[in-house]
Amino acid sequence: MKIENKKFGYARCSTTKQDVSYCLKYLLDRGVPRNHIYIEYISGTKTRNERPEFDKLMTVLENNPYSELISSDLTRVARNITDIEELANIIKKYHLKLDAGLVIDCRNKEMDITSELILYIISIFANFEVKLRKRQIYLGLERAVANGKRLGRPPLSKEVLENDPKFLKYYLQWKEKRISLSEMARLYGCCRNSCRNKINGFEEKS
Repeated sequence: MKIENKKFGYARCSTTKQDVSYCLKYLLDRGVPRNHIYIEYISGTKTRNERPEFDKLMTVLENNPYSELISSDLTRVARNITDIEELANIIKKYHLKLDAGLVIDCRNKEMDITSELILYIISIFANFEVKLRKRQIYLGLERAVANGKRLGRPPLSKEVLENDPKFLKYYLQWKEKRISLSEMARLYGCCRNSCRNKINGFEEKS
């Protein structure tokens, strides 16, 4: 028996530096209830098991046949072939409608071979785009190193460390052996190696 149609939405950005508000407004404007919208900041190349909110959404869809999944773009939903294939299977099995730039409605009919093919083609191109971008970044870094550019964060100068009361406080405690290096790193808020590098730089220039 066909049940009442429900709308669910998914909004994703790769990092917290990106603004998800556009995607959220897009979903709300299309009638998706706010409590039916799943948002997360993570790469779309990650699999379902690595994306908690996406995993929750897929489980919800499996328990709500004849529902509608809405997103501003298919690449917001997934950028890897594995998840696209699983999504296609869920759409077919639970008679869902996908509206993510590409519209596939299986609520009253089976998914046609053309729609399924388009899904796979989009996923392949999305996956290729990610790999190409990573390759371009790698080549850029390789050229920078070849040109003598030092990668990574620049070392803190003695002047900066001398005017950092937090560093000085824990440095003196470490120097007096009242705390260990690990404790200093934890209190200062950095990793042990980074803390050691700061100490070395500070002492070498003193």
